[in-house]
Amino acid sequence: SWEPSQTDLTEATSAEAASSSANNNWAGNVFFDGSRESMTTIIDSVIARAFIGVNQQYSKLTAAQQRMVASSVGEAKVKFVDQMMVECSETKVITPAHVKRCMEVVKQELDEVKANRGY
Repeated sequence: SWEPSQTDLTEATSAEAASSSANNNWAGNVFFDGSRESMTTIIDSVIARAFIGVNQQYSKLTAAQQRMVASSVGEAKVKFVDQMMVECSETKVITPAHVKRCMEVVKQELDEVKANRGY
């Protein structure tokens, strides 16, 4: 069985690797060093790329609305990173299947939070 080299792991945590994974919409596997910091860097890159597409709409929101959106995205990101660490920290590989499972778990958690808050 193939194991990623230290070079593979180092390259996967670079901004270029994170950007590449974002551009491919998680089309392939991404290797990382198993740390929460590396996972967060990758997820932050994906979120930043996603915001490029909605920046114009976001800028039209009031400051209060922007804070609500930012807070919601931040809350979802923390939950997503937590779940991704559970799924991927041992193998140090992020796969499209991991992303899909984690997104489903986080969506369910956020739906429960919204229901409890009366949204």
